[in-house]
Amino acid sequence: MSLASWWRRTLTVAGTVVLTVTVSAASDPAAQALREQAESHERHGDWDKALDAYSELLRRDHAAETQQRYFHCLRRYYQILRHQDASYRKEVLSLDYGQSLRLYSRIRDTLLDFALDKKRVTPARLFEQGLNELDAALANPQFIQQHLPGRQLEAAAFRDYLKKKYPPRDRLNRGQVETQIREIALAAQDILQLNPTVTIMELACGSGYAVDNYTAYLTPDQLRELVDALKGETASGMMVASVAFANDSKAPEIGYLRILSFQESTLQELDDALDKLVKSEIKALILDLRGNPGGIVEVAIEAAKRFLSEGIIATVESQDPKYSTVYYAREPAPFALPMSVLIDSDTASAAEVLAGALKENDRARIVGQ
Repeated sequence: MSLASWWRRTLTVAGTVVLTVTVSAASDPAAQALREQAESHERHGDWDKALDAYSELLRRDHAAETQQRYFHCLRRYYQILRHQDASYRKEVLSLDYGQSLRLYSRIRDTLLDFALDKKRVTPARLFEQGLNELDAALANPQFIQQHLPGRQLEAAAFRDYLKKKYPPRDRLNRGQVETQIREIALAAQDILQLNPTVTIMELACGSGYAVDNYTAYLTPDQLRELVDALKGETASGMMVASVAFANDSKAPEIGYLRILSFQESTLQELDDALDKLVKSEIKALILDLRGNPGGIVEVAIEAAKRFLSEGIIATVESQDPKYSTVYYAREPAPFALPMSVLIDSDTASAAEVLAGALKENDRARIVGQ
């Protein structure tokens, strides 16, 4: 049995470890059923269902193999969404060959120039991840049906050609990568009659994964939706509140405040909520950040200042020192009542900044995982 199938269960009482048991994941019927379910969905290309199953499995089994399968399905899910997106087809795939090459160069240069880990994020690594994305597309029945109808066998042969012609290499400069991208795009056009812009964009979209598992390409509509969400707007133009608050009816001296996301209106909503809670004479506050996916980091930093009189909130490091910044709290009259912060596995990005600042400055107790 592989090491990935084992996990540890630790029982603690009052902070003291009283029992540690090593258990085989195979002995957990629920976990085994989830794994079989996830693998079945993956084999059938039901990426959203596979993601749900792997996500639930990760709550039980943190093995590297399970995480690997989860992120593989996530990439395939993003790829399907991209090609189903009308804005991507209309606004991006309509670009001509020269325009798509220039767009790839912009994406490549952005990823390389702003990467903190220069040893990891290299032109060769970007190219390798782009090839992986193109290979996955050429193996995807939905992609073939949309872009290569009736050419499934040719697509399979072209995948083999790419693997032999462009094996992974440690060293490639930007110019060499661009030359190879031109070769691949023109070869796909000649052999498969595949629009070269489609090929180049698969290489571009995959390159983001050279940074990490979460750096993904956004279609025009996805970007517009993100911008609207950060403004606190829905597609219909309606404003959506990002802060909710209340007093516990059973313990009115305990205030409850939940931040759903960090958008342009959050700070005003937060100030209003804190003002009303203080006027209700609460003696302590529960700040709920569970399920908060993040948003505008600067808003989260300003939110932290509402609770901290001093201390470091966050540090931004850049390859260019002029972009490196340390954010300090210097508030003469912050909210000073005792606090607990609720988090979970979906507390992410800007929400982690706030939770981390409160924890590291001993301002609040963090509850959750």
